[in-house]
Amino acid sequence: MTGDHVGAVLTAGLAIVVVGRFGRQEMFVLGALPALVLVPLMVVLLPESPSWLASQGRAAEARAVGEHYGVHVEHHTPGEEQEERSGGLMLLSAGRRRNSIAVWGASSMGLLLVHVFTAANHPPRVRATALGMSAGVGRLGAISGPIVGGTLLSAGRAYPWGFLAFAAVGALGGAAMTGTRTRHGLRGPGR
Repeated sequence: MTGDHVGAVLTAGLAIVVVGRFGRQEMFVLGALPALVLVPLMVVLLPESPSWLASQGRAAEARAVGEHYGVHVEHHTPGEEQEERSGGLMLLSAGRRRNSIAVWGASSMGLLLVHVFTAANHPPRVRATALGMSAGVGRLGAISGPIVGGTLLSAGRAYPWGFLAFAAVGALGGAAMTGTRTRHGLRGPGR
């Protein structure tokens, strides 16, 4: 996920330079070029994950990949393998359904609120720029979140420090929102 957000930020920066000079069609061509190089490299160089190989009954390959990358390959009972194969449906199983739906709802409603607030409080001539900046700056959190979480997890400090770190980020976000003014409180050209 972090690579996706880094790519989005870099693409926006590239677009600022390219679209003004050459046009949007050239931007689409430039956007496709990395895929033409990276997809074949990924197919050749990236192995399947050890868990997937093990779930397909390819235990020897799973062990070899796991040993090469220093990843522990878990051995599952047949029932656990069947549950693992259910993929996305596993998120809606009895023990996970409530949390999955709550997280999906919170994520989508949070993004919706940010976008609605941004759109409602900027005049039409800068609304698209405001939404783009909101999404772009928001990606910085999407980039740093997995880095912080992964670092804490690797250090064996994910609990309780991971929760505390993300709670602090949430509190900072809430504090930042208290400094905003609604459109009715703003004065300026076009208001």
